[in-house]
Amino acid sequence: MSNDVTQIRSLETPGPPNPILISAFALLLTAQVGLTFLLLTLLLIKIRRALAFYNFIFITWVSTPIYLLLFYTKQYQVPHVPEDICAAQAILKHGVDSAFLSALFLLALESWKLAKHGTSDPPTVSLWRILVIALPYASFLVSSLAIFIRGKTSSASKYDVVQYSFYCTLEGNATLNSIGNVEYTLIMLGTVFCEVSTALVYRKMKKLAANIVKNDLGFSAFVRLGVFTFWLSIG
Repeated sequence: MSNDVTQIRSLETPGPPNPILISAFALLLTAQVGLTFLLLTLLLIKIRRALAFYNFIFITWVSTPIYLLLFYTKQYQVPHVPEDICAAQAILKHGVDSAFLSALFLLALESWKLAKHGTSDPPTVSLWRILVIALPYASFLVSSLAIFIRGKTSSASKYDVVQYSFYCTLEGNATLNSIGNVEYTLIMLGTVFCEVSTALVYRKMKKLAANIVKNDLGFSAFVRLGVFTFWLSIG
């Protein structure tokens, strides 16, 4: 691409910082601080948690500085965003979005497994642990690489700041967008299915007046998982 700068969204005009952007940045900065303390707490306490839970929290924590890149580089209120910064954020953002989706699905699946079977380790525990840890990062690499290659090889594609938002993406990218939409839909359907199945397991246990099998996540984590899914579905 020949341009050295990327046009910023039409929302921005010279003058005071846009209050909507400042509010979004404030929320992301708050989330970054909160998630940092949460990760430190999880590392220090001696309560066993599921691998999918650790992975999901870590990937969520990593996503915040990626979305804050224009804020950190002071490029969120300028007439033009340097193309290298915009490209870096777009590539990382697409990768971390895919990783977040995969981690959320694996957390929902592991919640169902733990609710149904408890903490007894299945014969394929090693394979399962590798899958839980590796799949989100594999998704990150594949998605980031696809955006990078598309941006380099397609003259119709360009990196641009999303209108009325605070991050860059790759425009003129219909094929990859369609693939991404299918991926998003399938993973969200799978996540919701796992969550509904988990809720039915808890309901069945309650009706039978049985003690819920002790597991790594517990009902409170299941509720938090539902909140994350709802947030993702409307975001």
